[in-house]
Amino acid sequence: VNTIGFALVDAASGSVASVITGRGVVINALCTGAIDEGDALIVDSAAASEDGVLKAGTTAGAVVAIALEARASGKGYTKVLTH
Repeated sequence: VNTIGFALVDAASGSVASVITGRGVVINALCTGAIDEGDALIVDSAAASEDGVLKAGTTAGAVVAIALEARASGKGYTKVLTH
């Protein structure tokens, strides 16, 4: 999955959206599953309903952020550092 950054709002395909594209930016990103502080995060593209949600993973070339806090499970916002 290729990413250009983090959209500030939901956007439909072909729509205009404001996007954070820099590295080293601290944001609250929607994440799923168990995440430990310091985990590398990748886009969870396993199911369409999870598209754009981050999960812990180390796929080469796919890391988009680093977790700055831990979360036990489920889906919710987590503080991350963009990569």
